Amino acid sequence: MYRILMLIVSIVIAIVIWKLVVGVFAGLGGILFLIIEAALLLWLIFEIYRLLTNRNTGTY
Repeated sequence: MYRILMLIVSIVIAIVIWKLVVGVFAGLGGILFLIIEAALLLWLIFEIYRLLTNRNTGTY
């Protein structure tokens, strides 16, 4: 239950950070925005995958 709650919280935080970054860099456009967007998306997917596949449930 604790891991599910932490996963939901991390997803919400990631979405908030995502919206802030998009708001800041949307005016720039071009290749810089695409690079940042791809990097953040890959980081978010990696973090969710790491949380879902973390078998070390003994340490909270």
